[in-house]
Amino acid sequence: MSILINKSKENQTSAQLLINNNHYASSVHCSYYSSVQIMLHILLNKFNFTPEKLEAESKMKFTGSHVFAKNFLLNKMKEKNERFKARDFNNYIGELKNKREKADYQEEIINTELSQEALEQSKKINAILTNVFEIAL
Repeated sequence: MSILINKSKENQTSAQLLINNNHYASSVHCSYYSSVQIMLHILLNKFNFTPEKLEAESKMKFTGSHVFAKNFLLNKMKEKNERFKARDFNNYIGELKNKREKADYQEEIINTELSQEALEQSKKINAILTNVFEIAL
């Protein structure tokens, strides 16, 4: 099994443990990176990216690797005629990224509800990605 898939699973487990122990902001960070790690796994293993190619493509598009990965996979979903899943993926990842930015950077209290929503969104994102790109977890 891929190291990135293992890290993704570990981050989802960690997010739940953090929620259970009232560490809500940190749990949102883990939920977000669980989905990013699945996206990176797909790029590296399904589309033959290397870390160097990913970095170069991101720079060429003037985006970070997370944005590049999201946009690349979104386009691939549309090419596969998975428009509804693409729409849901785009919405969920956008909302989750916003939650992660609030949790990591803003002077805002992160509560149990927001952290649980983040974990659920991460699970939905990962389910969409594994379904569309036929990834075994």
